[in-house]
Parts: sequence; C-alpha cells; structure tokens
Amino acid sequence: MNEVLTFSFGNTQVLSGMYASKHVAERLANKNREKVLVVTDKGLSGIESVQEFLKSLQEAGLEMVLYAGVTANPKDYEVMEGAGLYKEKCCDVVVGVGGGSSLDTAKCISAMVRHEGDIMDYGRSTPNRKYFTNGREMLVLIPTTSGTGSEISPHAVITNTKLGRKSDVQESLFYCDLIVLDAVFTLTMPEEITKDTGIDALTHLIDSYMNKKMLFSRSPFHDAVALEGIRLVSENLRAAVQKGEGNEKARENMMWAAMMGGFVLALDACSIHGLAGMLQKYRPEMTHGQSVGIMMPACMRHNIPAFPERFQKIAEAMGVNTKGMNAEEAAEAGIMEIEKLLHDIHFKRMQDFNFTEEEIEEFYQAGADNSCMKNNPFTLSAGEVKEIYLETLKERW
Repeated sequence: MNEVLTFSFGNTQVLSGMYASKHVAERLANKNREKVLVVTDKGLSGIESVQEFLKSLQEAGLEMVLYAGVTANPKDYEVMEGAGLYKEKCCDVVVGVGGGSSLDTAKCISAMVRHEGDIMDYGRSTPNRKYFTNGREMLVLIPTTSGTGSEISPHAVITNTKLGRKSDVQESLFYCDLIVLDAVFTLTMPEEITKDTGIDALTHLIDSYMNKKMLFSRSPFHDAVALEGIRLVSENLRAAVQKGEGNEKARENMMWAAMMGGFVLALDACSIHGLAGMLQKYRPEMTHGQSVGIMMPACMRHNIPAFPERFQKIAEAMGVNTKGMNAEEAAEAGIMEIEKLLHDIHFKRMQDFNFTEEEIEEFYQAGADNSCMKNNPFTLSAGEVKEIYLETLKERW
C-alpha cells in the first residue's frame, strides 16, 4: 500500500498520496455513514480510476447513489437536482469527485439539502441574499485535476440560468470534512488539461500574492503558502505535462500546488483574473486556465512598481538566482522565467485565438471595470488596462 499523508487543517482532514482514495470508505464507515451521494460529471463517471473508487465504496458495504449531471460552468438547476436526489434517496454524505465544477456543485448540494428555496437565493450578488443558517451535510471533496483548488475554497461558482451569468456562492461552511489528494485520478488527464489547470493554479498563487489584501495584511502564513505553491509549479509542471519517469510525483506535487492556490485565493484575485474574463467572453472556446495564463505576464509587469521586493520573491520561488540583481531586475527575471515555462509547455497565446486590436478597443473598458480590479495593489486606469491587453496580444513566449 502506498504511503498516505494525513493531517488536519481546522475541521478539515486531508489525505494525500497515490491511492489515498481507497481510504475514504473506511473513514465514512467510521462516521457511521451508510448511503453516499457521489457528485461528478458524465465523462468522469466512466473513467477507470473513478470506477475503482466507486467500487471501493460498494465493497465496504456503503450504498452508492450517483449524480453525474454536472456540466462545465455548473448550473443552478444541477445543484437543485442533486439536492433533490440526496433527499429522495435518504443519503447521509456528499462526495464530490472531479474538477472545480463537480466540487462546487457538491458543496452547494451539501448545504441546500438543509435549506429552503433556490441556490441562487444564496449568491453573493443576489439582492437580499439568504444565508445558510442550518449547516450542511458531511462533505468529502476529491479533485481529479490540479488547478481550481476548489477543494479548500469557501467559494462555489454557479451559473444563474435565469440571468445568464455566473454567481459566487461564498460560505465558510464550504470548508469540507475531508479532502483527498490522490494523483491517480490525474494520470490519465490529457496534456492540454494538465497544462491549463497547472497554469490556472499558478495564477491563483500569483494573483493572490500580489493583491492589495495580501499586501496590506502582510500575513507571513499566506505569503509562505503562496511562495511554496509557486515553487511547486515551477519545479513540477513540465514533468506533469510530459509522460515518463517522475510523472506520478510531479502530479502529486501539482495537486498540492493547486490546493495551496485555492487556499490563498480565498483572499481574492486582482488584475490577472479581472482582465481574463473578457477574453473568455469574446472567445467562449477558451478555457479559464488559458485566459488567466495568457494575461499573467503583462499584468505582473504593470504591478512591479507597487512592490518590486515581493516580485523578487516570486522570481526566487520560480528558481531564479537573483544574486547581484536589484529588486526590479529580479522581478523582470521572474516574469521571464514564467514566460519560459509557458513556452516549454507550448501554452497558447492571445494571438492563437485570433484576437484583434479592434476587439480590444471594444472590451478594454469592461475589463477595467471588473470587480477584481479593486484588489489590484494600485489603481490601473482604463488606458493602462488597454495597454496591458495590447502588450498581451504581442506576447511571443
């Protein structure tokens, strides 16, 4: 049996290691759970590693109810369907298996089974929003990608189908009972998803590290987590993307990096995420990881003047030897190292999606008005935002 690391963070227990998911059934049985609602998507439910996990639950004598109706950018009605199934089948624990969509849906289901109304009643932007006052059901989250960090985040992003836009449902009760980091689920992850989710994790770490809340709180704990996560991505993403020796360990480390990114992102994002949204709006085929990765270098460069010393630490976490450099030089060297990483994994660029300067002229103001921009270490004018987009269009990593 592979070694499994176990530790607790607040009320959340974490299991990490290859085949750590085999221990879930025993943990649930010890909590006297009998009927499990597994929340996932249709594609994942047929993958061998997920099938083996489901089999382990049944072999332990647990009754398993499967909800595989989660789609990309999960919808409000999917949460309600899952909550209805949970109550209909008299389940007593929710287990989310998948990427951010499945985990966010599982979090919301665990709360909605104890509350009235619709999940959108609890969205942060909903007028006279409701709050979850009756707790939630037992919740286990098992990520199958290394990017979103949803397993350790108090946020869940759900699409409001009536309004046609995403809504953030944020509650501290979304911190779950058990997180399982089992890289066996990621071994069959396609190369494109591996690189997109890995860069997504890196942007979570960097965007949170340079946001105003992190800067002014100066929390050594959050700083340490962010910088260690950046180091793990720098040292492991290339190997995770490539097949061959060391791939399993690299994928384990990327799962840690993703969880660290999810943890620090709870402090909020700033310009990288704020400006990336317009790219996806104009190119719906673009993934979230692609959009934030594309915006990362230019956003970082424009933020160097706010705190070059912090950017020097990013460079050092990326493996840059900054000896003999001043803070500004080190900061630029760190961004160049990130661009080298993007080059090495053949990460797509803005021009690969055929953006034009005319389109930037159409959307730069909306990017500047994004709510995440308020967290930037200093205010960027609409003109500066336009400049960032134009620089990104010319990027050649």
